[in-house]
Amino acid sequence: MADHTNPMDMPPEILLYVAAYFTQQDLATCTYVSRQWHQVFNPCLWKKFQISDDTLLRTSPDILCKHAPQIRKLTLRTTADLDPFLERLTNLRILIVIGGDQFGKPESWLQLTQLVERNPHMEWIILGMNRKIGPPASFLRAISASCPNLRRYESSLCLYEDPDQIDALLGIFSQVEEAWTRYETYAVSSVARTFHFPKLAELALKDPRGLCASRQVDIICMCPNLKFLKWAVGNDTPIPIQEFCERVPLACPKLKNLHVDGSATLPRESVGYMLDSLKDMQELMLFRCEIGESMFRSLSRHFHSLTLLDLADSQTKSSMAQRILENCPNLKTVSLALLSMQEVVNGLPWRATRVQHLQVDLVSLEGACRMAAGGNKDSRMIPLQQIRMFEQLAKLTELKRLTIGREKKLRRPSLEFRVEHGLMLLKSLKKLRHLSLEGTVQDMTEEDVDWLGQNLRLHTIDGRLCSTVTEHETLRQKLLTEYQVDVAAREAVMEELSIPSGRSGQDPTLDDLYDGKDYDEEEYSDGDYDDDEGQMDYEQGAEPGVAGYQDEYDYAAQGGEESQVVLQSGEHQEFYPHSESEIIVDDATLQN
Repeated sequence: MADHTNPMDMPPEILLYVAAYFTQQDLATCTYVSRQWHQVFNPCLWKKFQISDDTLLRTSPDILCKHAPQIRKLTLRTTADLDPFLERLTNLRILIVIGGDQFGKPESWLQLTQLVERNPHMEWIILGMNRKIGPPASFLRAISASCPNLRRYESSLCLYEDPDQIDALLGIFSQVEEAWTRYETYAVSSVARTFHFPKLAELALKDPRGLCASRQVDIICMCPNLKFLKWAVGNDTPIPIQEFCERVPLACPKLKNLHVDGSATLPRESVGYMLDSLKDMQELMLFRCEIGESMFRSLSRHFHSLTLLDLADSQTKSSMAQRILENCPNLKTVSLALLSMQEVVNGLPWRATRVQHLQVDLVSLEGACRMAAGGNKDSRMIPLQQIRMFEQLAKLTELKRLTIGREKKLRRPSLEFRVEHGLMLLKSLKKLRHLSLEGTVQDMTEEDVDWLGQNLRLHTIDGRLCSTVTEHETLRQKLLTEYQVDVAAREAVMEELSIPSGRSGQDPTLDDLYDGKDYDEEEYSDGDYDDDEGQMDYEQGAEPGVAGYQDEYDYAAQGGEESQVVLQSGEHQEFYPHSESEIIVDDATLQN
């Protein structure tokens, strides 16, 4: 009888279960362990594959053809000289096509059309072009005819020059549940027939050029079961607020999730009118909005039902952030621009105790005044703001991710993760896994990192742990070796500083960070916040294109590209750039 305590003898079904938690590099390593493990893990390794211009230079065509039936997710950047391989692909679930002029030839689209026809179980199709090229109507109609299980269709930077293309595109919309279109160009905005999109529950219209805003409202109103809407118009295309308020709530009664982008071009209270027309919203992401008191009152109508709120890139007052946390009992994900810790001291206890992801730029006026006065850090006086802030955070027992600053070279005094300031109050945060201190001033000691490692189950910490790079590196190594907590390395910190060393050849200190700038108490007390347009981090591990707390993974319009590791003939090389981490293992390396 096999000894199942030996991992070498584990049943294949157990190995397949744990394979779901492995990285591509882990899977590649497992294929070298034994023949049994190779048989189990090699198919997992080929589930996701990417074709680039130099793929045939690095991987044998015979190897590609052999493993083609195992591929479930394929990223194509070219179709040149790939006919035998494409013909063997019959089990695709996700197809991603990214390119430009290489897809300007009709032969390429003919290959893609035939590929779609051979894969009737396709669930996602994602296209990313260059504004000069778009999918022909024949390709789009093949999707409608051949992929009855298609659930999601995304396209970015495509050009639609004739009504036939648009007619075929809307035909796809009529049969999918999720449709995203970003930065498309429409040479014509009308089609010969009227469409109805009964299955569409999620729709994203991001700056569709040539498609007037009124026509965009028409498309939205054709979705009676719409639950999620991401809408962004160009700077020269004002949103028809009155038309939206009159038509959309009636046509889309199930709409509960609204993301509005580019709204800085609107009159100040326009988004407020949109919020007044809708009922019981669950998710709101408002980018580049100037939120005044009138609009905030409109927002407050949805406090009781909100589970996600993102105002990080909108102009809000600190007092608004405090009121949101005081009055939104069902929030699970919240991202806010600015919160003065003095507001927490003076305010009511937070009712948002179910929060799992909290991102807010916490600012300490006590710390700002202390820094402006010369950096006096008398440990005998524990700032009241620090204790009150830790007490409030300690009540968020469901918290998994905490971000208390914003990525920037100029750091603000914020919540200081020091035992002497009340850090031990966070012992109740048993689910906290990720902590980001980016953009904050910290001055931790070994006592502080020991407490973090012993009392919390953190996986990662982002940002500086203390004032000098050398001290940061010492504490980082301690967290990594003793508590397996991953912290930004010295190289990342030095790059963040953008200087090779501190003044006079010494390690960089807070003086280098502040660059002689003092903190003005008035800057914090008025609560106004204005920052460059930013985007949420794409959380690695989610599928591309998924909306939610993470920013959209826009293949065409923004990079988001990671390395591809290739193991071939016993050599390990890294190639940049590629859209996702993939590993190709040549069977010739496994013969021994």
